[in-house]
Amino acid sequence: MFVESLQEIKSLQPEKKRGRDKAIATGFPSRKTEAFSYVHLKEVETTVYSPSNEGHTISFSKGSFELLNYSSAIEKYGVFITNQYEKMIGEEDSYFSLVNHGWGNNQYFLFIKESIKDVITIEELFSGTKNILFSSLHIFVAANAKVAFHHKTAVIGDGNCINRAVHIFQEKHSEVTIYETSELEKHNAVFYHTKANIKKEGAFTHRSGTLGCKTFRNEIKTYLLEERAGCTLEGFWNGSDHFGIHHLVHCSHLAPYTTSRQHYQGVSDDHARASFEGQIYVAKQAQKTDSYQLSKHLLVGEKSAGFSKPNLEVFADDVKASHGAIVSMLNEEELFYLKSRGISEEKGACILKRGFLSFFLESIGNNEVFKSFERLIT
Repeated sequence: MFVESLQEIKSLQPEKKRGRDKAIATGFPSRKTEAFSYVHLKEVETTVYSPSNEGHTISFSKGSFELLNYSSAIEKYGVFITNQYEKMIGEEDSYFSLVNHGWGNNQYFLFIKESIKDVITIEELFSGTKNILFSSLHIFVAANAKVAFHHKTAVIGDGNCINRAVHIFQEKHSEVTIYETSELEKHNAVFYHTKANIKKEGAFTHRSGTLGCKTFRNEIKTYLLEERAGCTLEGFWNGSDHFGIHHLVHCSHLAPYTTSRQHYQGVSDDHARASFEGQIYVAKQAQKTDSYQLSKHLLVGEKSAGFSKPNLEVFADDVKASHGAIVSMLNEEELFYLKSRGISEEKGACILKRGFLSFFLESIGNNEVFKSFERLIT
């Protein structure tokens, strides 16, 4: 019934037909689909959703940038936008991302033409009951520009399917940082897709935190297109209940002297299930690549589960490529030490979980961003 729900969304933009056709040809993913092997999608597939454009609002803090909707972007930049759109669909292989391209109407185009000192806050709210809701944000960053975003997402209501995509296009020597925080009511299915294309000596940093929900999947893909481009991808989850929290993180090294870092770890309490699939691709021409990947699961609940799946494809012969994966439980000796100092077992467990989840907080210089991540931990 998922496809039938989509068909009800009327879109008059003819260039979207390719995205729809490709999504239908790709087919709804199953447990046999490698990238979704840990994700329970049966309820999403069988639910009849109501298409809605009214259950989504987005706001941007003030700044020296240009913000356009789809029709205005086409009117002003014409062929440039349509070419980018066609290229995205042609290269896309993810079902939910293709669905976003084919049916989503809430599209925004953000043009950063010079460095911006203050963090740009993007607040998105999705609301309703059994709605299917889309959001698509395209960010273009000029050469030498430096910018940081705090992307805050909230979902209110039950049984919704949220499909949100963010595409970043960085020119040479640009620097982009995205802080992503999510506060979601539990009975929802949320699918995020973030893609970054980074040119020569560009730097992209993505840091995320979430409490998760019934089905939460965060897909982050970076493409290091030219020499000395680099990315740092970090995130945590703090899951409980019967939540399913899943991260797929991919980095393609397509030029020499490129660097990447992936570091994801989180807590699964109660019956929560979390998975991390990290992918590193090094093309034949990408000599002198330096890449690293680490994932850690802390299982607190007796029924909780954690899965890590590293995937390295290396076709160059002069590279550094390594990965690590750890699944552990709360350290009994550390808990005993805290109890011996008069701290209850429950509070001691909270202290240990906080320490586990705070691994990148000290690197956040903005107080408001820091507090948003801290709320997800405490």
